[in-house]
Amino acid sequence: MKIYISLILLFTNFFCYAQTLTVEYEKKIKTKETLLSKTEIFRMIYSKNKSIFYGISNDSTKYEYKEFIENVKKIGAVRLVKMDDNTYDYSYNEMLYKDYSRDTLFLNDLIMNKMICMGEKINKIDWTIDSDIKKVIFGKNCISAKTNFRGRIYTAFFTTEIEGINAGPWKFDGLPGVILSVKSDDGYVSFEALKLSIQNRDTKISNPFKKTKNISWEEYKKRFKTTMLNALKRMKDFSDEGETGSIDVSGRIEDLGFKELKF
Repeated sequence: MKIYISLILLFTNFFCYAQTLTVEYEKKIKTKETLLSKTEIFRMIYSKNKSIFYGISNDSTKYEYKEFIENVKKIGAVRLVKMDDNTYDYSYNEMLYKDYSRDTLFLNDLIMNKMICMGEKINKIDWTIDSDIKKVIFGKNCISAKTNFRGRIYTAFFTTEIEGINAGPWKFDGLPGVILSVKSDDGYVSFEALKLSIQNRDTKISNPFKKTKNISWEEYKKRFKTTMLNALKRMKDFSDEGETGSIDVSGRIEDLGFKELKF
């Protein structure tokens, strides 16, 4: 009898902790250049203190005004998307990996058309939880939290009803549960859960950036600004005397420390 009870406890313990959470989110971005606004689907898979968050939409579907895409030109791992009003966008396959046991995240991003890998800590967002504001998402009771993260104020809803998992989309983390909704108060960006599933099994999640050199957030900002200053200089060199020019980066999701560069 004692052996039988021990086996029951063993298997109960296994199924409590061997689980994989999969959430699909709809990410919306409203840009100043209206034709470049996007609605795309991302998938987050969490298992054994690791997660991967990646886009599953393609260029022909993620732009809200896809009928205005004139052409798409592949440049290495990046695509140059041209709209019929002569606005351009660099598109790429966005991916973000987190290792919660090491408190690290890695993601790919662009500086102009050059792909880089950035490494950061996960739990760096300070939230204020308001348990009086509630909503139900996929049958899960959620409560509200707010934060000011890199230039924008966000309102999130998270659930504590998925036992043993604290996770969220993109860089959003640090709440005692799973984040199912995040919206910036200015309406620029939002992440809304569309599907949620939990399976009683582990999924192996590997770091796709393991062999890629990564830079810090501070280094990313420095390189980005240097690249923009060099581009501005080239613009000035090809401009007539008295002409002015500028590069506006205020539409970025994260504050880079400057909004606009001019000559």
